Amino acid sequence: MNKPPGLAGHNKFEELSSPFLPLPIIAWCYALKKVAVKPDRDTSVNQQDRGYVFPDPVLFLGVGTPETQAKFFYNWLKHRPALIYRLTAHQSNSKPLSSQVWRSMLHLPIGGLQPPSRPHTSTSGLPTNTSTSERTKSAKRLEVICSLLENCLNVDGVEVNETQTNEVFWQEQQLSAGSLPSQQVAQEILWELFELNFRFEFMALDSRAHIPSASPTIDIPRVDLLLQCFPCSISGSILVVRREFAHQGLAASSWMDRAPFIIAMKNVVRTWTGFEKVLRGCGQVDLNANQDVAAYSESEINAMELALATFYTQSFYDFFGRAAVIPRRLAPKLEEPTQE
Repeated sequence: MNKPPGLAGHNKFEELSSPFLPLPIIAWCYALKKVAVKPDRDTSVNQQDRGYVFPDPVLFLGVGTPETQAKFFYNWLKHRPALIYRLTAHQSNSKPLSSQVWRSMLHLPIGGLQPPSRPHTSTSGLPTNTSTSERTKSAKRLEVICSLLENCLNVDGVEVNETQTNEVFWQEQQLSAGSLPSQQVAQEILWELFELNFRFEFMALDSRAHIPSASPTIDIPRVDLLLQCFPCSISGSILVVRREFAHQGLAASSWMDRAPFIIAMKNVVRTWTGFEKVLRGCGQVDLNANQDVAAYSESEINAMELALATFYTQSFYDFFGRAAVIPRRLAPKLEEPTQE
C-alpha cells in the first residue's frame, strides 16, 4: 500500500474528490492506485525529474479559500499562451519545474509580479516573520518565475505585466480575477492541464524507457507511433490539445472507440524496459500479437487497457519518483440551441 503524502497531505496515487475535477478514466485511476511505492525512491531521483512541465492540476484543488483558488485560475489563464508556447517553440529547452515554483507562480499578486508593499513586510516583499531560509527559498522561486515569464513572453515581444487588466479569457469567455469560473469551465481548464502534462510525461517516459534495439515489428517512425496514441494530433504535434477531443481517444466511453488508441499505445510501450513482465502477467490477451482492432473482443481490449495503464504508471514512478499525471475525460459538450 502506498502512503506518500501529496499536496496538503493528499496521497497523489489515490483518486481526488472535487466538483472541478474532470471525469476519471477508471482503468487509469485503478492503475495509479496500485503503483508499488519504494520508501527510498525520493532520495535517489534527480529533483528536476520530479518536476512538472505545466502546473500539477492538483494545485488548483488544494487551495484554502475560494479567493485564492480564483487567483490560481486567473494566473494560469493569464500566462497560459506563453507557458504553452515555451514548450512548443522550435528548439525549446524548457525544463520541468517543482510544484513549489508552480504554486508560487499561481500565487502571484493579480497586479503583477512584484507583491505590493504592506505593513510588516520586508523590502524583498516577503513577511518579516519568515525565517531567513524560507525567505531565501521564496526569493529563489520568485527569481525562477520572473525569468520564466520574461523569457517566454519576450519571444513574442510581450513584456511581463504589460497588460494590467484583471480579466482573462477561456474559449472566448471572459473571466474575472476575483471570481471562480463555473464548474464546467474549471473542469475544461483542468482537463487541458491533465492532458498536457500526461502527453509531455508520456514522451519523457518514452525517451527514458524505450530500448531502440528491441526491434519493433511495426516499421513506423517513433514520432508517428506516439502521435497515433492521441486523437486528431493536429499539424503533427502531440501537444495540440482541444476541448472537443476530451471524450475521444483513451478517454472515449466506448471500448470500441478506445481500442485503436490502446493498441497504438501498446505499439509504443512494447519496446520499453520491463515490458516482458507485462507479457507474462497479462493472460487474458496476447500483447505480442499484431491484429486489427476488429479482431479483439471487449474483454481483451479492457484487459489490454488495464495492463498498459498499470505498466505505464509503475514505469513512470520507477523512472521519475512521483505519481504520473494520468489522463481524464469530459462529457461531450452540448451544442447551444439555435435561435429561430
